[in-house]
Amino acid sequence: MNQVNELQMTHLLKSLFRGLTSPLEDYVAASYMIVAQLTRRTQFSPQIFHGIVNKVAAVCCLASFKVFIVVYLRILVFWDVMLCHWSSGS
Repeated sequence: MNQVNELQMTHLLKSLFRGLTSPLEDYVAASYMIVAQLTRRTQFSPQIFHGIVNKVAAVCCLASFKVFIVVYLRILVFWDVMLCHWSSGS
């Protein structure tokens, strides 16, 4: 699996944040999919994690909110796995 480095994340964040709150459904959906993939390929700093959650929480559409819940749960599972991995010393 390829890793996403910090420089690549900084380039993605502006468009990603704009996409998460866009009125264009396709742009929002693509942004959610990117967030889901990024959870597999990088470690979010607490600031980035909270920024993504805050942007997604601004969504008012119920259908988008359901997608947000799925993505959010995936992020939580990822963090749980990473914390277990770090605490085991691996």
